[in-house]
Amino acid sequence: MFLKRCAGVLAPALGLMLTAPAAAQQTDPVAPPIAAPTPRPTAAARASEADLFQVDQRNPVNNPTGAFFNGLPLPNLGYSISASLLSVYDSNYRRLPDNKQPTAGQSRSSFRFTPTINGRVNLPVGRQSLFATAMIGKDYYTANSAFNRQRLAFSGGVNLAAGSSCTGSVNGSWMQAQSNPNATTPIALQQGILPNTQTTRSFGASASCGGISGFTPTASYRYAKSTNDEVTRMISDLTSNSYSVSLGYARPTLGVVSLFGTLSSNDYPNQPIFLTGATRSVKITNLGVKYSRSLTSQFSADASLSRVSIDPNVPGQQKTSNLGYGLSVNYTPPSRLSASINATRNASSSPNTGTALYFVQQAFSANVSYQLSSTLSTALTGSTSLRTYEDQVGSNLPTPPSNQVQNDRFNTVRLSVNWNPIRNMQTSFYVSQQNRNADPNIYNYKDTTAGILISYGI
Repeated sequence: MFLKRCAGVLAPALGLMLTAPAAAQQTDPVAPPIAAPTPRPTAAARASEADLFQVDQRNPVNNPTGAFFNGLPLPNLGYSISASLLSVYDSNYRRLPDNKQPTAGQSRSSFRFTPTINGRVNLPVGRQSLFATAMIGKDYYTANSAFNRQRLAFSGGVNLAAGSSCTGSVNGSWMQAQSNPNATTPIALQQGILPNTQTTRSFGASASCGGISGFTPTASYRYAKSTNDEVTRMISDLTSNSYSVSLGYARPTLGVVSLFGTLSSNDYPNQPIFLTGATRSVKITNLGVKYSRSLTSQFSADASLSRVSIDPNVPGQQKTSNLGYGLSVNYTPPSRLSASINATRNASSSPNTGTALYFVQQAFSANVSYQLSSTLSTALTGSTSLRTYEDQVGSNLPTPPSNQVQNDRFNTVRLSVNWNPIRNMQTSFYVSQQNRNADPNIYNYKDTTAGILISYGI
């Protein structure tokens, strides 16, 4: 899946879930976009997110791994251990611009091999449960060993239950890997991405009460800090605090109506404001309403509208307020075919968008999957998104820098085939074509990837 930008607007985050092998969705820590609280991921979503880091995704920290932050909803003592190997061919692994040739002696393309070990455990303590997850892996690039990086992710926490209808969770995580290959470079060196280890630490808590019908209040908090070890990327280090509350009302015949409010406070500690002693930061507030309903036994949909306020602390930058939206329609019949479409407009801050204080994004995706047999399935996903980068460093100067990315459109088509030949073994093949069209066009690039993921677990 890929994300993009569009100017001065925000919306509740409705994740664009791509059906590709989730492992290729490289961790790209981002301050979560302002959004209504969302329910725990489905079993399918958890299974796909378990292999995070393996598919290129613009903003995974919007959902770094649902299981990592929501715990394991196992009713009894449970554990899982799996080992996997991802083998990928990448035609433009450094995301070099169309008109840029690689350094003499280096290749534009590369194979990448990523072995990983994943483990999860859930320990019930009365009605509560303790959980922990771990992923240990490493990237090996055949064309350039400077990009070899560990892929590490650890998390833990406690799932809580109180009364007959209240649940909660307290959790934390630590992740480290090569930064997202689709990140925007903070300086226009026209040399594509650089070897850079990005580390994200986070912790959070959430609580919710309610049943099948009636009122359902929800509240959550999340802290995240992302740092980069490459000197030119340190300007994009980001610390964020996000708060979310909602009040939903559910009726089986009417669906669920929710009022929500969110606040995200995002600070770039390595971007000082001249003569003030402060650093650049932005607060994004979102107030809106969301409606969800199962239209039939096969169709479900949800839609949201929100008023988004963006308040930067940078001198000369004005507070703005705009309309945001989200729409998702899913078709899940008892037959072999399923489909979904998603559309969003939102705003967020990220440690992977160069020198922009925040970006505004408008995105659309569609997915069709087909179960060929009990062990074989295929899926086709297409997505397009437009991002506009706002309040760049130096944008208030008499002559702002001319080589910063102003906006870009990111298009992706992905075909995946999943095969489970024996119990506990999964094999996935995918091929993906993506292209970026940016302003200025020195940031344009095209890239084709093809990969095979083999995993076995108990």
